[in-house]
Amino acid sequence: MTQFPPLFLNTMKEILQDQFHDFLEASQAVSPISIRMNHKKLVDFPFDQELLEKKVPWAKNGYYLRKRPSFIEDPMWHAGAYYVQEPSSMVIGCICQMLSFTNSITCLDFCAAPGGKTSDLANSLPCGSVVVANEVIPSRRAILEENLEKWGAKDILVTGSDASKWENVPPIFDLILIDAPCSGEGMFRKDPKSINEWSSTNQNICVQRQSKILDIIPDKCKEDGYLIYSTCTFNPHENIERIEGLLSTGDWSSQELVFPTEWGITNIKGNHGAVGYQFYWHKTEGEGFFVSVLKRIGKQNFKESKQKNVTNTFSPASHLNEIEKYFINSHNYSFWEDKLKNIYYMSPQAIEVYDILNKLMIVKSLCKIASLIGNKIIPEHASALVYGLVKENHNISVGLEDAVSYLRRQNFTIPSTHDKGWKTIAYKGLNIGWVKLLDNRINNYYPKRYQILKK
Repeated sequence: MTQFPPLFLNTMKEILQDQFHDFLEASQAVSPISIRMNHKKLVDFPFDQELLEKKVPWAKNGYYLRKRPSFIEDPMWHAGAYYVQEPSSMVIGCICQMLSFTNSITCLDFCAAPGGKTSDLANSLPCGSVVVANEVIPSRRAILEENLEKWGAKDILVTGSDASKWENVPPIFDLILIDAPCSGEGMFRKDPKSINEWSSTNQNICVQRQSKILDIIPDKCKEDGYLIYSTCTFNPHENIERIEGLLSTGDWSSQELVFPTEWGITNIKGNHGAVGYQFYWHKTEGEGFFVSVLKRIGKQNFKESKQKNVTNTFSPASHLNEIEKYFINSHNYSFWEDKLKNIYYMSPQAIEVYDILNKLMIVKSLCKIASLIGNKIIPEHASALVYGLVKENHNISVGLEDAVSYLRRQNFTIPSTHDKGWKTIAYKGLNIGWVKLLDNRINNYYPKRYQILKK
């Protein structure tokens, strides 16, 4: 039986009162396994039906699984067909749809790793929206980039700056998600090792970190824009009290959301009209999660500081004839190049956001699709994973055994009828990476950092 810290149990008993025993009983249950499908790449459930338990009620493309398959050995996972995500956190996509944005927006996911919520934002916001994914810790940022690269979304920019570096960023965001660093009480059931890291001291450290973020980042939201604040913990100090603090400034209003009663999501009320929503183990099928939505009502008093002049990073790509041999050009997006002749596929809106942020911090576009060596194209791995970008005559379909061999960077077979040159390897209609066909061999360009090593 999992043992919890007495102080944690006393707090939960005070919060839940007569529901505490149900909560404690649910804390010993097995955590659910769930995936969220990438609807831009996949229509049907990607596994045998016997693995499907049921849908996640608040996630249009979320599914509970009866057991955990070997995701790492599934080419569909490598192709970004689905994301393995804790079910409670899938509510972010549902909230985006409730906010009913009609036009493309600019969104900041401030604490973005490992990327589940970022990919949900990318699929839930209107077409053409730009998402900036920020993650301070380099090792976590690498995981974030890998997961978003697999997902294949366009117009995602990645930054790695702490809140203090954002102070001079103007209010350019229509939506900000802060999935704040927290004490992680909601994950105790899924990750019992995290219980040993919990203490009232560490909880106070989390509150301080949250305060530093909330002192700066919400002001990057436009007037009439929205802030989504979330944690994976239960205690009010890190949850509803953070919302009360924002509302006390007079710059925000709390937004009430209406969830069906049968979903089991609990309304949390606080001072100043604060409203939040809590996922408890005994009431929802997922881990502990808190979320609240606020709308910016206060006038912005931002004064842009003088920045050194920074020349634009991108210019319209040259050698379009060569680029368009491989890639489809959309009317909403364009091919761009930087000074090093790297080729990118982005919208003008993403270029504008990039240039604003690039004056203040390092920014990386995840839609670098190729580089030019002389007048020859060298494709980037990411380009294979953007759905519908690579022209179909460059795709080579393979079966499961050859797809897994490709992902292991081992020998596999391709029919000799294909022309020589750059080709994408596709499994069940989805690209998983590039190869180059030569006269007497196949060069495998699947990145070594992603290859399957497990036997």
